[in-house]
Amino acid sequence: MKLSGDSKKIQNSADKVFQLVSNCSNFGEYLPPDVSGFEATENYCSFNMNNVATFRIEITEKTAPTFVHFDAKNDKQIPINLEIYITPEQTGCELKMELQADIPFFLQGMIKSPLQKFIDILSDRIQAEAEKL
Repeated sequence: MKLSGDSKKIQNSADKVFQLVSNCSNFGEYLPPDVSGFEATENYCSFNMNNVATFRIEITEKTAPTFVHFDAKNDKQIPINLEIYITPEQTGCELKMELQADIPFFLQGMIKSPLQKFIDILSDRIQAEAEKL
């Protein structure tokens, strides 16, 4: 199952946005309110998404200033990848998030909505935080 967030126009440079999203310690600032137990270092973070799963997200690839790939391990043993694409533009940059999850068909209806909400909130909050820099 593949989910995409809306593209976000950010009024800041691709370099600054890349620095923000390529440090997992910053994720605590933009996670949804139904998240608890957040812990982080620069390269990984872990948290519990209420009524969904406990996650450990790790940066596995990054290409400055345009791309960050995260692998998300969880207590449900469902492989999830999150990719953030940053496109430099004249007056800032554009941010796009994509989530790929290997969710069994019978669980997709239950998990799709919380994961889409997660992506939408995360991209909105990254946009707001990046424009404060």
